[in-house]
Amino acid sequence: MTDLARNAPLRYRWPQQESQSEKWVLDNSAAQTIYIGCPMLLDIGEDTVYPRVYDSGVTKGTGDVFVGIALEAKTVATTDTETDNVIQIAGGDTEIGFLSTVFTDADVGKVVYFSDSGTLTATAGANLLVGNLRRVDGGYAYVQLDAPKVQL
Repeated sequence: MTDLARNAPLRYRWPQQESQSEKWVLDNSAAQTIYIGCPMLLDIGEDTVYPRVYDSGVTKGTGDVFVGIALEAKTVATTDTETDNVIQIAGGDTEIGFLSTVFTDADVGKVVYFSDSGTLTATAGANLLVGNLRRVDGGYAYVQLDAPKVQL
C-alpha cells in the first residue's frame, strides 16, 4: 500500500466531456493532506457532512460514502475553520484514468477499489469501492466512478 505523496497524473477518457464535479467543504477533525487524485470519503463515524481523504490511516466502515476523486490539492489543519477549506471533487459517473499497472484488458468490467490513496485493486475486503474498470491503455486504468457510493 502506497499513499499518494504528490498530485497524481490523472487522465480523462473523454476530455471533451465535462466531468461531474462539485465543491465540497472538508472535514477538519483530523489534519490531512489531499493531493489531486485522492479518493474522498464521508467517514460517517467521524463526520456525516464533510468529506476527508481516504488513505492508509482511515478505516472504511459500513455506511461510509465514497464521494469522488479530489481535483485539487489542499492541506487541512485541525485549527482551520471548516468552511475555509473547500475543494473540487469529481463524482457521478465521470471516467478517470489512474496511473496503474495492476490491471490488464482482461480485467475490463471488474469492480475497482482503492486500498489507500494511491493504489487501485480488484480486491474488496476493507478497501474503498470506487467504480468499474472501463479501459486499460498506456499504463492507465480508466475507472468509471460510482459516486456517491455507500460502502457495505
